[in-house]
Amino acid sequence: GEKENAMLEKRTKLKLGDKDIYINIVGGIRLTEPAAALAICMAIASAAKGMQLKKNAVVFGEVGLSGEVRHTPFAEKRIAEAKKMGFEVAIGPVIRTGKKPALLTEVKDVRSALNSFLEKD
Repeated sequence: GEKENAMLEKRTKLKLGDKDIYINIVGGIRLTEPAAALAICMAIASAAKGMQLKKNAVVFGEVGLSGEVRHTPFAEKRIAEAKKMGFEVAIGPVIRTGKKPALLTEVKDVRSALNSFLEKD
């Protein structure tokens, strides 16, 4: 969305102002889940940079206007479900309580997520 575009441009130095960006969600459902924001940011950045996300990775996390990746409710459940679906890496917010799942690579902000998890095509 527009919020993600503005934040990405400011916090990661990506030049997006001259681009028309559309996000297509399969099945035409409305996306209201705040935890989808990091995945949207990663998708926009990967297209803008001509890079792809590491294979077998799932991404989730709410993103603030300053680019920080915020705590996401039910993170452990999300990761467990991703593992059942065959994902090998989860990219998401820092887990505040309990033990960090082995699958999870914690990121504090969008820039660190992009630097760590985008690869050349």
